[in-house]
Amino acid sequence: TKNQILASLSLGGRWVTSQDNFQLDPPDTHTLFMKGASLSFLFSDIWSLSGFSQGKYLHILNSLMNKLEANTITPSKHSIVPFDAVNDVTINQFKFDSLTRLIISLD
Repeated sequence: TKNQILASLSLGGRWVTSQDNFQLDPPDTHTLFMKGASLSFLFSDIWSLSGFSQGKYLHILNSLMNKLEANTITPSKHSIVPFDAVNDVTINQFKFDSLTRLIISLD
């Protein structure tokens, strides 16, 4: 539910949804504001709708692959946990450092 997801968001967290009719109530937006969190909408088909956007996207991917190949950047470490298992997961199971992210999957 929305309340469970809002409660699980950390400070500065991001909530990404692909629901096109998603709405938040004013108390929920206040909670996002107080946590410095954000809500983003994912519409993956947008990249194929515009030739300019597709070219820009391919340029970003090409630049990223070149930087990964040259070891200029390294991918972030993360752990993916299904939403149903969040209650069973303890923080001690994960070895966090400043680059580690915990991703909660709703699938």
